Amino acid sequence: MQSRIKGTNKHPAIEVIQKYAELPLIDCYPGQLNQVLMNLLIKAIDASDDPVNNNQQYEEPKIII
Repeated sequence: MQSRIKGTNKHPAIEVIQKYAELPLIDCYPGQLNQVLMNLLIKAIDASDDPVNNNQQYEEPKIII
């Protein structure tokens, strides 16, 4: 996924801002939770690459977690 976040000649770099808060411990399946988070990040990257969303966009794309 790092290769999609880095900038290229065709796409600007995507800034990822991590704003984590204190979270309570939960019982879960960490592998499945990780997959869900990765899918959300991939969808956010796809949306930032979408020409419809980037029409006349002058700011660097950002993903805030």
